[in-house]
Amino acid sequence: MEKIHIVLASDENYIQHAAVTITSVLVNKASPYKVIVHFIGGGISPKSLTLLEQCATKYGAEFVYHQINDKVFEDFYVSRHITKAAYYRLMIPMILDSTLEKAIYLDTDMIVRHDIGELWETDIRDYFLGAVFDKRLNEKRSLISHLEMPPNEPYFNSGLLLMNLVKWREHQISEKAIQYIYSHGDLRFHDQDALNGVLWGKWYPLDSKWNVITALFHQYYKLNRKTLLSLEQLEAVKDPYIVHFTGPVKPWHFACAIPYTQDYYKYLRMTPWKDYRPTDINLKSFGRRMKWIRKRAIGRFIV
Repeated sequence: MEKIHIVLASDENYIQHAAVTITSVLVNKASPYKVIVHFIGGGISPKSLTLLEQCATKYGAEFVYHQINDKVFEDFYVSRHITKAAYYRLMIPMILDSTLEKAIYLDTDMIVRHDIGELWETDIRDYFLGAVFDKRLNEKRSLISHLEMPPNEPYFNSGLLLMNLVKWREHQISEKAIQYIYSHGDLRFHDQDALNGVLWGKWYPLDSKWNVITALFHQYYKLNRKTLLSLEQLEAVKDPYIVHFTGPVKPWHFACAIPYTQDYYKYLRMTPWKDYRPTDINLKSFGRRMKWIRKRAIGRFIV
């Protein structure tokens, strides 16, 4: 039986959220493939690792832990909600067994709502990876001008990557991306900038439904959403296959009222972290939450 290789990466701070992502993948898997969950971690406690493994094996998946020495990323740029763990995905072709030809990388601030097997079946033999166009950054080109990409060359979001490991190894993409970071200094969007800088014009555009970022929800609830979003993006927002909670406000924050936040808690209740409650309950977070609730309430009446 063919196996789907799913890869996640985090430090101790995101273990709970990795458990949610893994659970959402496995609960919604309808295809006959067996799932192998590869987890790349740095500084993970034995207890957390045991609990995370239970989340995978509970649904019949195999769990493989890959310990990483992240000193290679010691001087790399990090920000408020982005740690060195964001760079771990660059090492996937080196860490996974050299016989593996393909893998799906998922950020740990994602929930998967449909069968991941459909994505696995996508043919990317002629590409280095499959990814989803990042609408926000393609519209705000000034934010990525430092990458020196051609003006109309699309930029992808690296939270979901369908990786052609064979081509990555043959062309030493991991090494090139790391060198790109060293040569370009503090990249605003971290490893994502490096991958776009190295792989522009060499990736396959996946349907927007496979990585619906928070920015798409923002635009969906605007009066002129039909001019802001393509038909594909509109359909993706209505029924996302993967929801990606980008930005500093995440579903585990009280301030978050982004659509499908409730799904995060649905899958969380299936994990050992089921008793978690948000700790940021204050006036500021309440105000941010209400802004989203009002936006969604008004948006329901937009034709």
